[in-house]
Amino acid sequence: MIFISRPLNTSFCLIFFNSELSLLRFNISIFVVLTKNEDQYKLKIEEKYGTC
Repeated sequence: MIFISRPLNTSFCLIFFNSELSLLRFNISIFVVLTKNEDQYKLKIEEKYGTC
């Protein structure tokens, strides 16, 4: 399961970054404004997009 899920996550992430980069930047901006905590923001990004 682990070996199968990681390539799928990476592929999805690459596609996501290529096709939705502007949307991703917008979402990150909103997220930063809501949290106002760079450390928490970095942890959330690593949890969500760590496989990229």
